[in-house]
Amino acid sequence: MNDVFISYEHESKNIADIICSNLENKKIKCWIAPRNVSGDYATSIVNAIEKTKIFVIILNVAASNSPHVLNEVEIAYKKLLDKNIYIIPFKIDNSSLSRAMEYYLKRLHWIDATTVDLDKAIEELRKNILSFLGIKGEKKHLINKRKLNTVPFKNSNISEIERLKLQQEIMNSFDNPFYNKVINSFNHIHLLDLGSNNGEFIMDRVGDNSKIETLTGIEYDEGNVKEANELFGSDRVKFFQANVEAKGFQDEIKHICEERKIDGFNIVNISMLLLHLQNPYQLLKTVRMHLKREE
Repeated sequence: MNDVFISYEHESKNIADIICSNLENKKIKCWIAPRNVSGDYATSIVNAIEKTKIFVIILNVAASNSPHVLNEVEIAYKKLLDKNIYIIPFKIDNSSLSRAMEYYLKRLHWIDATTVDLDKAIEELRKNILSFLGIKGEKKHLINKRKLNTVPFKNSNISEIERLKLQQEIMNSFDNPFYNKVINSFNHIHLLDLGSNNGEFIMDRVGDNSKIETLTGIEYDEGNVKEANELFGSDRVKFFQANVEAKGFQDEIKHICEERKIDGFNIVNISMLLLHLQNPYQLLKTVRMHLKREE
């Protein structure tokens, strides 16, 4: 099995080769075309992705619009849903994502090589790969980049942090009246947040509301769960790691409710999650079983 599959469009071959050489100098085994292609090209690529642990995509405008790269991403994404692979986008220009590529990569964490020296970006990539591989001495989760990349792949004279702040203000102006209206219709609230990321979204909107007796977040990424609990965790607020599409997810919710000493939830918040699921109806059906009426 390979450690890393490197996906790229031919215009980025030079950077892909540099990354491959750097990783292999650190004893990280890479698969890259055309070097490792054996026999039929398409079959070789599919077999390599299925046998790899980490999928790195060199992401620029050409890759974003390439049907061949998109095919590779789609195969990797299916493995991601089963927790059989990690996907790390490595951004090398400021172009916008295609709609198809956005579908697969929007919620993932990426490494931005447009704002730092390429060597530094590759070093960050190497550290993240080692963390995923569980190599001793590295952190066990990917550093969260979403806070600095919530508005990715767009040119602007405004700094990334300033754009993020402005975006949050705009989103809050639309969101907060709705959240307040929903919360004010209840007396006592046990809230479930699905797809919590690092907890900032839901805490920014309802975290300080005294009507919420418990706030329970569920997130796929263990690193985000750890960060969320470090930032916001308390007796009232807690985040859990779980795969909402796993067969045992219903049992996971039962165990979480038992740990939280509650018998269900008044409100379920789902943000930017359903569009990434293979069977969103099944999740809604499962969650519906744990909704309760206002007492």
